[in-house]
Amino acid sequence: MTIHKRGIYDVEGELEKLGYDFDALIDELVYQISNLGVQWEYNDEAFRGFIVGGETGWTAEEILMEAENVGMDLEEYKLDEED
Repeated sequence: MTIHKRGIYDVEGELEKLGYDFDALIDELVYQISNLGVQWEYNDEAFRGFIVGGETGWTAEEILMEAENVGMDLEEYKLDEED
């Protein structure tokens, strides 16, 4: 089954059109994923999306501060300056 995106994709509306209780389905999915006891297959992509995503993503300052907090050497990630 393929659901094509047109304009703004309304996942809640699409799931309800398919006959699902959106809130109950998502709540159970989150519960099941969080209780797997293993790293979720898409964990890295999801966390990346959380960090850089839209209006709720972190600011550049917050990203740099967290990188320092976890002990990253930020100099390794600086772009080379061209003369």
